[in-house]
Amino acid sequence: MILATKNTRKIKELKYAFPGAKSLGDLGMNFEITTAAAEEVSPGFDELMGRTAYGRALKKAVLAYNYTGQPAVADEENLVVHAFQSPSGLKRAIGNEDEKFNVRYFLDKINQLPDELLTATAITLLVYYDGDMDKVITGQGLVHGEVLRKSEGEISGFDSVFSIFNGKSLPLSNLSPEEKGLISPRGMAALQIKYKLERQGGIDLAK
Repeated sequence: MILATKNTRKIKELKYAFPGAKSLGDLGMNFEITTAAAEEVSPGFDELMGRTAYGRALKKAVLAYNYTGQPAVADEENLVVHAFQSPSGLKRAIGNEDEKFNVRYFLDKINQLPDELLTATAITLLVYYDGDMDKVITGQGLVHGEVLRKSEGEISGFDSVFSIFNGKSLPLSNLSPEEKGLISPRGMAALQIKYKLERQGGIDLAK
């Protein structure tokens, strides 16, 4: 199985469920499969699908499969701040490829909110693709918590500004890979896919 990323944070979480999986870096590929790159994937993907988390994750998984010829897992993640749910609000908190810029921009928005409006939901959708569109498998992890007014730990996506324990300043970035593999949105989604694959049989996740 291929993990369609070179992001070490994501790889550590995903390998908790898929210990034998290979990342793009393991295969000597010196590029990241981004949503933008996946937009060039081919016929069969209409414009509407590209606007959904499922469509974007599937495109990345298909692109990784096309490059490697091996089953691939790809993700789309989002942090939804409940106070930003109006049409003019910020629905996708972290959205561009520069994570440090994203965090600074995000914190500027957050620091305009009162404490009681810091609740948020972190969501990760994973898609598994093995070359057969009729057998695509998905997993979704969803965790409620609160956003922090300053980043803590390693700046990596929204992990450094989201705490899963309300009332405590414990960002996802401070959890161990094993803890994140169990309780982070990505870890939950990966375990769902692992369970579905094990029920189907036919793939050894330890290899």
